[in-house]
Amino acid sequence: MFRLIHVLKPTNQEFLAPSTGSTTPFKSVIVGGNATGKTRFIVSLIESFRLLSEAKNQHGRFSTVKKKGAITDQLQFKYYINGDLVECIAGDFGVGFTIDGEEASAFDLPLPSRVLAISSTVNDKFPFADSDEDDFYRYCGVRETSNASWTATLSRRTIENLLNIPLRHHHNSLAELFKYLGISPKIEVAFNVNNLKEFHELMADPDLLVLAVHDYSSKSSRLQVQMFRNFSHEDAARACSSLGNRTFSGRKSSITIDLNDTLADHSDLYFGINVFRRIGMISDVDLNIQKLHTKKSFGFGHSSSGEAQLLYTFSSLIRHAKPNCLIFIDEPELSLHPSWQIKYVALLKRALSSFPGSHVIIATHSHFIISDLEKETSSLHVFENKDEQLCVRNIEYSTYAWSADHILYDVFDVRSVGNLAFESDLAEALRLISNKTENHNRLKQLKEKFERLAFNESDPLHRVIRNITELVDANQ
Repeated sequence: MFRLIHVLKPTNQEFLAPSTGSTTPFKSVIVGGNATGKTRFIVSLIESFRLLSEAKNQHGRFSTVKKKGAITDQLQFKYYINGDLVECIAGDFGVGFTIDGEEASAFDLPLPSRVLAISSTVNDKFPFADSDEDDFYRYCGVRETSNASWTATLSRRTIENLLNIPLRHHHNSLAELFKYLGISPKIEVAFNVNNLKEFHELMADPDLLVLAVHDYSSKSSRLQVQMFRNFSHEDAARACSSLGNRTFSGRKSSITIDLNDTLADHSDLYFGINVFRRIGMISDVDLNIQKLHTKKSFGFGHSSSGEAQLLYTFSSLIRHAKPNCLIFIDEPELSLHPSWQIKYVALLKRALSSFPGSHVIIATHSHFIISDLEKETSSLHVFENKDEQLCVRNIEYSTYAWSADHILYDVFDVRSVGNLAFESDLAEALRLISNKTENHNRLKQLKEKFERLAFNESDPLHRVIRNITELVDANQ
């Protein structure tokens, strides 16, 4: 079991998660306003774990590795993994660590099986990494390079995910996803053949394909073609055989794939499609999907943004996650209707069932997601910006099945007209003031809450705050 249990920022603000529990995947949800430091917090953790992995793989005799990533502040964190307690400190000097309180070789350092960063937004701040270069960290976003993305990326990467998921192991999770979205498990990969004659010649002759690939890679310096630098005859034979037994008679072509076939392995097919796309033999590769109980299919680009987002992010998770891994998900509620946001955590639980011992950290602004958090398998953390310093509130009570008004008020510090939770607290404060209560601790709690809620200096709530202050000060 992997569990990140404690992160201490330089301002002595602590992120705390329970250290006990079963191997059931654990979810930690981070909420907070814009510019409160959620992204910096997550990126610093990702970079720290990447450096620890580098230390383990390349610097086994050291217990510290020099900093290469964007660890913005000194960061201390602890995690449990299979019974070991690992304590780390990261900063400009690098990352140091102990195991069960003792210094140890990085070679012996227990790490999560993998770190995943999942996002469907074009401006995510997750560190970019090509999957061919880094097996420990997987960037599952829409950027093709560190600073660029294209509209077709989401469709193409969803195809890559679906065709590389081992169906014999993860069919149930994938079936649940398609059922949830109301999509048939029979999909279609469509593309244009740019030169039909040359396409058939290359499919029939692996040696000719090797020459075409090497010619392409010698003329391009793009990061994505690095995998073709050492393209072999075996690779060419694999690409040719994956497409060679299919008939392509026109410019517009497609391949139908049944994801219900648990005995099938479609990874070779994706490999072949990817090779011929990269060298320009085929183009406009797209995923066609079909709603259940209909006969008409439509392109991935014509699906709703919510459907596209869920299909991509969950296929990324199912494909890349492992037992005992650490997963970061950024704003999963984007483009999702409230009815889908409410069901998101339940869908996530089903997808994670194949990956016991994992820890998922979700950054969100959705009160619907928070209302579905079960206390035994989740934690909730509120990031706030006070005097330009990060402040973390670790919510110790359960928000499961709370109303939207209650969560908006108690977690997000948002007042809304007719909010029963706010009106209840306000009535309690006025009653305590009227009775000149001696329960000053409760009054202080309400005062701190109201101070976060006050709109401006003319807000009548300030009068209640002043009355509480006067009563408390007069009795000290």
